[in-house]
Amino acid sequence: MLLSTLSQEEFGALSSLIAVRGILIFENQQDFDISALSCLVSQLDPSHDLTSTKIDEEHQSPSQVVFFQAQDEWHTDTSCETSPPSISLLRIEGESDNLGKTAFVSQYGVYDSLSKPLQRFVDDLTAVHSSGQQSVEHPAVRTHPVSGLKALNVSPGTVTGFPGLNGKESGML
Repeated sequence: MLLSTLSQEEFGALSSLIAVRGILIFENQQDFDISALSCLVSQLDPSHDLTSTKIDEEHQSPSQVVFFQAQDEWHTDTSCETSPPSISLLRIEGESDNLGKTAFVSQYGVYDSLSKPLQRFVDDLTAVHSSGQQSVEHPAVRTHPVSGLKALNVSPGTVTGFPGLNGKESGML
């Protein structure tokens, strides 16, 4: 299936499938250029405020974000934005020995693995997401607007604390 040739009906099915599965991988999309990717991002996540997204200087496109994070721990890209996206699209160009080093973790699964008392506790928390440029507060748990699934919105690479908890409690959580 080529993403560039989707009908409106197929696009609707793709959108629903993303909501249910959480991750989809499409290989061999060479005809799917940056402009088409920008259009797809806008259609799949119309509520995302692209004005806070980093811009790739070469392509001047908010859909091609360049990350220079080299982390050995899992993290969520762009969680430090004022309005983080509800989806992430990864477009890989060319060949590289590093392509196999990207892993995806279901934050829905992480939330579901918590005990019920801990789920109730984190449901009411906010988390401070910090980068070198800004800090913002977001709910520690996000609910998907279509599926209703709850996802833990916390990653050790960016969350620096939880307002209302003392430093020791924040550090442990």
